[in-house]
Order: sequence, then C-alpha cells, then structure tokens
Amino acid sequence: MRKVLIALFILTIVFAFSVETLVVTSRLWTPPTEKEFIINEIIKPFEEMYNVKVVFQTMDDESILKQVAVQEQTGKITTDVVIVYASKMPEWVEKGYVVDLTPYVSK
Repeated sequence: MRKVLIALFILTIVFAFSVETLVVTSRLWTPPTEKEFIINEIIKPFEEMYNVKVVFQTMDDESILKQVAVQEQTGKITTDVVIVYASKMPEWVEKGYVVDLTPYVSK
C-alpha cells in the first residue's frame, strides 16, 4: 500500500509541473515577417502567461483541411487551433470545423 501511495504522489507531482502542449496550425505566411510576428508577439507571450508550450506549424490550406478531416474521422484530434484564410471560412463552417467562442470570451 505504501508503494502505491508513493507512486501516486510521484505521478501527481509530475502532472502538476508538466507543461501542456498546444498545437497551432496555420496557413503559409507571406512574407516571413508575419510568421515571425505571430511567434514573437503572440505565441511567446501566451506561452509565458499560461505556462504552456505552443507548437506552431504552417502548411497550405488544402493540407490543413485534409489533416483536420483525418483527425475528425479517426477521433485523434492533435491540433488545437487552426488559422485559415478568410475565403476558406465558408467551407470550414459548412463542414462543422468552426466553433463559436463567444461563450468562452469575457466581455
């Protein structure tokens, strides 16, 4: 029993101090300064403020759509946030990939 309690205590400490990882996928940026801005001015401060690690990846719009479709079909969601070009939004809304964040935002 004592070994079980020690193991639970160690697991509690490990999980309490582990850093959560969020995956953000974005369409390709042009020029590269936009990507640098997102990383330096948004992602890094967010990581520090919320003690999380953000994995930022870029790909073209069609690849993002395919990736999200596969994740939905398999139930293995590995992407937390997707940034897509505005002209693609109707397609994303139609497929049910867009979530209304209004209930989560304080006014």
